[in-house]
Amino acid sequence: MEDRQPITQRVVRAVASQTESDPLELPPLGRAVDVDALDKVEEISGETTVQFDYAGHTITVHDDETIDLLRSSDHGVQA
Repeated sequence: MEDRQPITQRVVRAVASQTESDPLELPPLGRAVDVDALDKVEEISGETTVQFDYAGHTITVHDDETIDLLRSSDHGVQA
């Protein structure tokens, strides 16, 4: 079984990469979303997405754990 990072860590790393900043410089993700619930999104049956605003981005997490980032100046980036 593959050792994967929790979706919450992947969201922070994706935003850090997009903004060219250190993940530790970003605000705590828990201020934007329930991190425990977000880490369990893949356990929800059916087509599910979770969308929230974080660090100047609109984040969409899909039930297949795909992450979409959208900044006001972008058309969208998929991580």
